[in-house]
Amino acid sequence: MPAGSKQGEHRGGRVAGTPNKVTQESVDRIDEVMKKHDCDPLEAMILIGKEAWSGGDLKLAGQMFKELAQYVAPKRRSIEIRGASEQETITFTWASSSEEVIDSKSALIEQR
Repeated sequence: MPAGSKQGEHRGGRVAGTPNKVTQESVDRIDEVMKKHDCDPLEAMILIGKEAWSGGDLKLAGQMFKELAQYVAPKRRSIEIRGASEQETITFTWASSSEEVIDSKSALIEQR
């Protein structure tokens, strides 16, 4: 009888998604310190973003809201639609900065 697991069979170990001991200790320590100092990073980012918005600092407000958006909506990947030939390829890009969005739009216009 051959020893060992069959191809593709998984035996033992941590369940997928379970952090290792060092990672879990770090997360626990950060949580402990934040509770001790009554600190909530998400709440702080919301307050900073709102204050920056009302003060006219749109760049800072945008940065805060962009970071917060990760917790509300998933990041999008580029998708590509191909026509009958390579010349009809259109790429839509959801980018993380305004410069990248402008580049994608200009490339799209040139392809038309």
